Order: sequence, then structure tokens, then C-alpha cells
Amino acid sequence: MVALDTTAALQIMISQPLVACSVTGLILGNLPMGLLVGIVFQLMWLAEIPAGATYTAEGNIGATAGTAIAILATEQTLRQSPTLALSILLALGLSLLAGEGVILIRRINGSRYGALLREEQVNFEKVTRSHLSGLALMFVMGFILTLFSSWLLGIHLLPMVVHRIPVAMDIWLQPLGSALLGLGCGVLLSLFYTRKEVASLLIGLVLGASAIWLVAF
Repeated sequence: MVALDTTAALQIMISQPLVACSVTGLILGNLPMGLLVGIVFQLMWLAEIPAGATYTAEGNIGATAGTAIAILATEQTLRQSPTLALSILLALGLSLLAGEGVILIRRINGSRYGALLREEQVNFEKVTRSHLSGLALMFVMGFILTLFSSWLLGIHLLPMVVHRIPVAMDIWLQPLGSALLGLGCGVLLSLFYTRKEVASLLIGLVLGASAIWLVAF
């Protein structure tokens, strides 16, 4: 559903990392980690807008798979810091891989529609079948990539790697989550910061900080 919702169909925002990762975390029994990964990737991919045929990395698929990998590997290793750090890096790679998969599917769909256009008479039944087959390809790509990577990386490979990392390294990997959140905030600021909007941005920051302070204290 995440692969379909991004551009192929629906577009009801369930593919947004904040939603998809949180739901994945809820299903796998670790909502806080799902929410954390969702926030990180939501901020990181804010500038990626899949408008028309524009190429974008499929951050939604990568974030969902990365959440599953992080939770499954953490259950086996009981070491959240290295597992989370490596899972986020793997999720970035999976996002790029999924983006290449989308390009391949678009080429397949383009050749199929080109063949339909060359026919003397338009057959609407064939057009409908082409649409449905394109949706099916997108669903299968997202499903296989997410399921296979979660099984291979989250259950088998990543725990093996984490067990080889000295426990003393965990303290050095703990700040990575904060660093990635900072990176996401930097992306957010780059999208909204202009001289005309700086006042509104500062007001929003002050109000947000005040709300957090009131809730915390």
C-alpha cells in the first residue's frame, strides 16, 4: 500500500513516513521506534515531491522497510543504538533501490501504452488492463522489497553485523539519531526560510518551543 499510495494510486498520505513507520512500529510492537524513524525520514524527504514523472528516491518504501529492519534486529540484539543507526543507513539505500524500481516499472508501462497507441482502434478494455497491471507491478515491487529486506536484513544479516560491533561503540552511535533529526530540521528550514517569512518562522519556533515546555513541565 505504501508503494501504491506514493504516486500510482490513492495518494491519501498513508505512505508518508510519519504515518507508515508509526503503523509499522505499532504492528511489530515497538511504536516509539517506528515513530522515531518516521520523524527522521519525514523531515529528510520533505524536499522530495513526486510530481509527474519527476525522479525521486522512494523514501516512503525505504523508511517503512527500515523501521521493520530496526525493530526486528533490535529484538534479537537488544542493542538499539547500533541497530537503529545501521537500519537508517540501510533504509537510505533501499529508498534509492526502490526509486530505480519505479523507473523500470514506468518504462514497462510506457512501452505497453506505446503499443496501444500504435493500434488502429483504441480498445478500452486493453487500456484498463494496462492500468491495472501497472498498479499490480508497483504493489509487487513494494511488497517484495519491504518483505524480503525485512527478513534478510532485519532477522539475519544486521544482527550478525551488530554482534560484531564492540559494545563500547554504542555510546558513540547514540547521538546519530539526534544528528539525523538535526539534518531533517535543516531540510525543513531550507524549504521555508526566506527573508519575507523569517518573522513567521521565528514565531512558529517560539510557539512550538513554548508548547513543548508547557507539556513537559
